[in-house]
Amino acid sequence: MEDSNLTREDLKVNAEKVQNQAEKMLQDIISTFKGKQEEFGKTISSYTTVTEKPLVDLIETKEKLILKVDVPNRAKEDVVLEVTDDSLDIKIQFEEDEESEDINYIIKERSKGKIERIIKLPVNIDTETVTARFDGSVLIVDIPKIMEPRFKVDIN
Repeated sequence: MEDSNLTREDLKVNAEKVQNQAEKMLQDIISTFKGKQEEFGKTISSYTTVTEKPLVDLIETKEKLILKVDVPNRAKEDVVLEVTDDSLDIKIQFEEDEESEDINYIIKERSKGKIERIIKLPVNIDTETVTARFDGSVLIVDIPKIMEPRFKVDIN
């Protein structure tokens, strides 16, 4: 009986050792990450834009869908809209400012790149009459619905 108690005690001691080692390894990883956090942030921001996808609202009325897209500080030449029967594809191009040796950036998060978002549409639309306009920094897309006629079905 004493041997089984020793074995249980040995298992308990070994489990505590493993737990302590795992906790130490985790603390080392966290400490390393915290030390590299600023450098890591700079590395990521040099390859991505601040927002990966434009923020959108999709509104449905009786006659149409209205898509509102946040596109701050972009000209219409920077935005491409493509429409299919069931989706709208938004592509926005971001150009980087010209770099000069005279400029010393403290923070540089804006970068060159393109973001794209495909919005699946919940209804059939009239692709020929979709229109878009800017209202400040919001792109508003009017998407007319195809009003399918309803047929009365006779029940026999």
